[in-house]
Amino acid sequence: MGSFHGGDITLHELILSHDFKAAVVMAGVVGSYSDILDWWRARVATGVLTTQNDLQTDQLLLQMVSLHGTPQTNPSFWNAIDPTYFISDIETPVQIQVGNADVVVPPSFSQGC
Repeated sequence: MGSFHGGDITLHELILSHDFKAAVVMAGVVGSYSDILDWWRARVATGVLTTQNDLQTDQLLLQMVSLHGTPQTNPSFWNAIDPTYFISDIETPVQIQVGNADVVVPPSFSQGC
């Protein structure tokens, strides 16, 4: 079971291992890395990310984009690490629960999965 960024981790695990009998993602991030980067940039721009963890994450993300480009400029790199690119490889039944009014994790992240 995964929630928030645990949703992304759950997808990674389901792709890497077929030993799971079932999985549940509750209010989890299951969007493509392109969607997640756009979402993150919008949250940074509005000033809602203010904790030390948020600021450190933003710096790491900027470094990663500086090294590897964006999903649009370097899709080979980003697709290789994006679990949504490998959704068709998941054999385990997955239940994704999202709230239509969730302002932190957009419901649109789950719609493409």
